[in-house]
Amino acid sequence: MRALWQGEREFHGEHWSFANATFEPLPARQPELWVGGGSARAIRRARELGDVWHPSRGVGPDDVRQVKEAHPELRIVPRTSAARAEAFLDAGADGAVVSFEDEAELRELAQRLR
Repeated sequence: MRALWQGEREFHGEHWSFANATFEPLPARQPELWVGGGSARAIRRARELGDVWHPSRGVGPDDVRQVKEAHPELRIVPRTSAARAEAFLDAGADGAVVSFEDEAELRELAQRLR
């Protein structure tokens, strides 16, 4: 994808290749590649191939803290509930994708984060 986003028409990699390809419109800036998952292999892929680790369900704030301590350069953005967002941010997450039950829950989180 990175090769296509840069306007390259040919790519030869270990697992797949393309030739005479086109991709338009080219992005003004490179989109981020988010790698999801909760395993050590997912973290490795995020570090080697992606820009952000997007932990899956079952990964908690303590897991994020451990990964961030081991790999401080890795951006981490988990999906979580409004009730757990602060715990993830306190653990070192660079942001969070938050799901809300309703508008009241959204407003309550906004007030806490001010």
